Amino acid sequence: MNQPFSVLYTIGYTGCSSPEQMAQVLRERHIRALIDVRSVPYSARFANFDRENLRRIMKEAGIAYGNLAREFGARQENHSFYKNGRLDFDTFTQSEQFQIGMRKVENGIRQGYAPVLMCAEKNPIQCHRAVMVARPFREAGYRVIHLLPDGGEKTQETLEQELLNQYFPDREQMSLFDGGESPDEGDWLRKAYALQNDKIGFKEADLNHDDLYNRFHEEDGGAVL
Repeated sequence: MNQPFSVLYTIGYTGCSSPEQMAQVLRERHIRALIDVRSVPYSARFANFDRENLRRIMKEAGIAYGNLAREFGARQENHSFYKNGRLDFDTFTQSEQFQIGMRKVENGIRQGYAPVLMCAEKNPIQCHRAVMVARPFREAGYRVIHLLPDGGEKTQETLEQELLNQYFPDREQMSLFDGGESPDEGDWLRKAYALQNDKIGFKEADLNHDDLYNRFHEEDGGAVL
């Protein structure tokens, strides 16, 4: 049975054993479009997930492949998108180029494609695909589901609770005893997203490092591009 067209999936390829295995996971969920959100669609450590190979394997599986690096990539060349030395997710997601990306995805959904956003990091809470890209879709009313390496799923709502518990585990007590007007859950969540942005956002200082592209830069936990 096909999934509702209001669902947007995400996946991290480092949680998959091979592109073929990832394609099987997507086919089981009737996903028909893979959207690569890496700024650099190549990997020094996982070359079988390079763009050309992924496109070929997805085509064989009946899944469309596209790259939206300009619209959704973690590395952006425009310095106006950076604050405090890192890409500011709120600023960038309000930009016209990000909104164009959203419209492209929404158009695909209207045509019946159940799409998945793909980056490297297997843990969505550590990846911009969830903290930056998926958040506006969730706020627009889409149901966001992150596919996990163990075959399970995690919704964006669950991820948000994890962010709250990570940064503000004592928020109820803080609200009770701060002596002022207590923040509501939405205020805590905005702060939690901002703190995670500070943790994983691309560094502006790295924009001039040409070797990043040459090395297809990835950190131990997964690609930051």
